[in-house]
Amino acid sequence: MQVTADNAFTAVHQHQILDAAKGAMFSGDIATYLLRTGAAVSPSDDEAEQYVADRAAEAAEPDVAEVPLGDGDVVVVKTDESDGDSDSAGELDIDATVPEVLAWVGEDQDRALVAFDAETAKGDKARSTLLKTLTDIVEN
Repeated sequence: MQVTADNAFTAVHQHQILDAAKGAMFSGDIATYLLRTGAAVSPSDDEAEQYVADRAAEAAEPDVAEVPLGDGDVVVVKTDESDGDSDSAGELDIDATVPEVLAWVGEDQDRALVAFDAETAKGDKARSTLLKTLTDIVEN
């Protein structure tokens, strides 16, 4: 799978900083990650085109999700972003409370990866309970 950067951007993938210039090409796992997280990239081959089409079809199915919190409680969140009133449709605020971050993530593995990378980037200030919950979402 290959993608091309539409604009210059910086991303974090597996604790590594990626600086992309406009027109830069990415392949393999990095290409998949950039597509999954909504980076400013365009598909450059048939596999990437198919991936984008499959993700669009999945996104068309509205849903709600129960997100478990570390203390045994459960937060029910709307995972359909089509409603303009939904806070989950906006950008991630990694400094928000754990329930607010999890409401933004829902059960979306892509968003869980974005939130995980952002929280991990906080170093010693990263919240271990949030990281564990995000890991559980990605792995399930």
